[in-house]
Amino acid sequence: MSIMLVAACASSTGGLSEEALLTQAPVVNTAPGAIDPGDVSALGEAEAGQRLETAQGAFLREDYAECLKVVRETLEMGAPASIAAELRALRYEARRRYLSRQVLAAKILAVQDVATLGEVAELTVVLRNVSGEPVTVFKSADGASDTVIVIDARSVDYDIYGNVRSRTSRRRIPIPEDLSIGIGGRVDVPFALDTGDVKTRHFGFTVLRLTGTLRPAAIHSGEERFYSGVEIEAATLRILPPGYEPIAADPLGTIDKACRLGAQEHLLLAAELSAPERRDEVVGVLVERLGDASPGMAMTIMAALRRLTGIRLTGDPEAWVSWWEEQGGKAAD
Repeated sequence: MSIMLVAACASSTGGLSEEALLTQAPVVNTAPGAIDPGDVSALGEAEAGQRLETAQGAFLREDYAECLKVVRETLEMGAPASIAAELRALRYEARRRYLSRQVLAAKILAVQDVATLGEVAELTVVLRNVSGEPVTVFKSADGASDTVIVIDARSVDYDIYGNVRSRTSRRRIPIPEDLSIGIGGRVDVPFALDTGDVKTRHFGFTVLRLTGTLRPAAIHSGEERFYSGVEIEAATLRILPPGYEPIAADPLGTIDKACRLGAQEHLLLAAELSAPERRDEVVGVLVERLGDASPGMAMTIMAALRRLTGIRLTGDPEAWVSWWEEQGGKAAD
């Protein structure tokens, strides 16, 4: 199934973990104004190192404003070249975190978490001002690339045979104009998702995870100017074949009927659409049905069990029966 993003704008990527950041090779922010001209080493290694540790501590506490303050002061005082490089790397990540969490928050919203294959799904990226100053996202700025919203879509297909296939795609969507967001305000940026072609579909369902980043030419908040990307909180969308609604209305009842009729796809969809709080019950029913299932149906039941439990057992039904007995009839953590 091909996944194509269409229309106006939107979406996320994650940053490095704090521990990974503090041990990574230095990274220099090349955004305008990010390079400190002509470093003069006025501080000794010991004092500069202590100030670096102070900034790192503030970063780990998620006090990004304090981290940036210490980094700025240390660079202005003049740090040895090796420590200055680490300070710039820390400054880059701290500014990015500060921007995404204390200036401009972004997330993807969907009307519902299920879409019908062959139809267009409507989603929205919400940009919310979480600072105490008006925020402007500029479409363009001198010395920088135009603002663009990058969408990364990772789709994973699950079929009745237990096969799992994944693929990724990326789209870059420019914003049409400057976005001005007042204190406590928001701007909604809609985008549409083509869910694929029914004629070429596989027998099963697809889970689509949307992530992305707003990559700005420049963002202004009060007297501050930012160039770092804004993380966009991810969204997950399940894409199901047409006619799934009756299955969603009675998943457990559908599992019984599907086993009697040999309807493998209906069984897989029913297991996927079961309520999380009934997972143990559903797993128990599926394991019980393995006893007298045909080879084809047993294959689908085991595929559903792998999806529900995250357990990767062999293709032997007896292995699942033994596992369930060992769990005492409880799959949930």
